[in-house]
Amino acid sequence: MIQKPTSTPFRTPAIILHLATFILLLLGFAYSVSAAAQASVSAKPQNPSNISTRQYDASFAVTPKVVFYKFKYKKGIALIDIRSAEDYERLRIPGSMNIPLHFIKTKTYLKSTTIVLVHKGFGYSRMIAECRRLKTLGFETSILDGGLPAWHRKGGRLVGDLLALSEMKAITPQKFLPESTYRNVILVDISPDQIAGVAQMLPHAIHLPNFNHSPSSQNRFQQMIKARKNQPFQSILLFSNTGADYANILHTLDRKRIDVFYLRGGLAAYEQYLENLTLSRKPRESRTRTISNCKTCGENSDVKTFQPVK
Repeated sequence: MIQKPTSTPFRTPAIILHLATFILLLLGFAYSVSAAAQASVSAKPQNPSNISTRQYDASFAVTPKVVFYKFKYKKGIALIDIRSAEDYERLRIPGSMNIPLHFIKTKTYLKSTTIVLVHKGFGYSRMIAECRRLKTLGFETSILDGGLPAWHRKGGRLVGDLLALSEMKAITPQKFLPESTYRNVILVDISPDQIAGVAQMLPHAIHLPNFNHSPSSQNRFQQMIKARKNQPFQSILLFSNTGADYANILHTLDRKRIDVFYLRGGLAAYEQYLENLTLSRKPRESRTRTISNCKTCGENSDVKTFQPVK
């Protein structure tokens, strides 16, 4: 009897399996690189001149006068200072509590009272966004208009080092960027000559040259303040090209009891911050530059990597 040969199932050689696995991994890597590139493009800092200017939501504002009354007569109000623990210990409103902004939602006992957020008086965008989130969670939250400087100027009591109020006036480029497109931030260019390109970078900035020696600049400044006197969340930010011209003007405005802030390092520091921020989104290869030749072989080998400024 002739036996039929038994058929054995076809087995894929191991090399083919390895090859298929490699191809799949390669395709997956290519996809991830493409996705990362798209994310990098979408995360690239936008040119402020391309963003429409906005207004802070005034519905969350509460004046120092209202807070004085409610806090003095214990009208169910809690002052929450969201600054760092170090800044809070140095200078604070007596009776206030120090809680980071993103931790307030975990303090459910605060739902039974009205929360008033306290900060240095500049930059409301992050606070307003968090107020909206807290509202959906059942918290009643508002923001002290003008922060600690306004509280002090209106006669509110502070404990600690009052020199900290002067240091609060310095705004870093990093803190300024999220607020740069809000109309509530009054930008005043105090440079003797208008800085080239400032109209494109900060289109709603006002140029007031030679402020301390120009009656016309001072008059324009006073008219500007008067026109916005009753508008909540107004902040005045001075800037110059290098940030070297602030001292005399700050002294003049302080004597007039006008709270102003200034851009640390001036517009030059802000431009450098934007450039570093853009570079940080790019691949490492595009953030390097050869700065010298190898001493032994003459080839370009000394490479400098530009890192973003924090």
